[in-house]
Amino acid sequence: MSSSCSSKSPNGSPSTNMSVKNKRTKAKRYTAAVIGAGRIGAFFDAPNSKEVLTHAHAYSTHPRIEFVGIADGRPSHAEAAGKRWQTPWFDDAEDMLSILRPDIVSVCVPTEAHATTLRLITKYRPKLVICEKPVTNALDETRKLIREFKRLRIPVLVNHSRRFDEALAKIRDRFRTGVYGNSISASMLYTRGVLNNGSHVLDVARWFFGEVKRIRPLHTHVDGLRHDPTVDAHLVFEKCPSFFLMSGDDRRYSLVEFDFLFENARIRFSDFGAPPIAIQIPRPDPLYTGYRTLSFAKTIQASGHTRNMYNLVRHAVRHLSEREPLRCTMEDARRTQELCLTLAKKARSLKA
Repeated sequence: MSSSCSSKSPNGSPSTNMSVKNKRTKAKRYTAAVIGAGRIGAFFDAPNSKEVLTHAHAYSTHPRIEFVGIADGRPSHAEAAGKRWQTPWFDDAEDMLSILRPDIVSVCVPTEAHATTLRLITKYRPKLVICEKPVTNALDETRKLIREFKRLRIPVLVNHSRRFDEALAKIRDRFRTGVYGNSISASMLYTRGVLNNGSHVLDVARWFFGEVKRIRPLHTHVDGLRHDPTVDAHLVFEKCPSFFLMSGDDRRYSLVEFDFLFENARIRFSDFGAPPIAIQIPRPDPLYTGYRTLSFAKTIQASGHTRNMYNLVRHAVRHLSEREPLRCTMEDARRTQELCLTLAKKARSLKA
């Protein structure tokens, strides 16, 4: 299929915004392109949106990125995205890659097309790939891709978005460096399937507490897709001796909440918008000698979904320029997916 493209602006010159970005920084800059002109790639927001919800918007606003193109096999989608973001558009991803040779490529196509798209990208050896989760629908296929990209030394950053909330990342660092002491227990509430929303909360759990050592399913029901049960379970992680995964019912209302009990702090937060994270510290009880209670909650603001996409791209740039370790590799994503599939499989034994 032949490519089609639009100029960056009606006269083919870079946009004013890009010129301003060039003046703002002399640090090394990178070119970036998006494959997949869907909602997460291009259409959840617009250039004048305060929120940064798409790969296109994050690339367009980062001072060290030049957003050079977007591709989609549906010409009307590609053209609309190119016009929205004032960047060249292509109806063939390979044409875009061969012409532009971008440093960074985002994979925003439907999951069933991830493997084919990722293998296409390897022919053009970008410096880094950003991929929406899950990497593929099949663990064996994901394992093959992990080996292929490792052999080619092309890093892949997977967008498990909660890992790119900077406030949450700081709390995780404080736990991992011993500031909060050991974990006593933790719980997470979620709705709408262990493979759907459950993958988000369980990835946060793995990010904080390491790998799972034991799993015991307790209850299961369906409040979303029939093949994706919402599972209650008790788990033991490397760094959390007692973790409860608890369900709500999305048919009544959506819910995602976290509650972490550490020796030196209690951390609570929900997961919609950019809510505050509540931190309570143990203190001597003001009335009863010898007892300790929790202080009134101090809150810090989570960046939430409105900034996580920008933080993802900023982290990608830091990985390339400063060798900052990737927060979510393909192997991280595979392990979270495997945990979710294991829970779904074990839950079948609970059904009468």
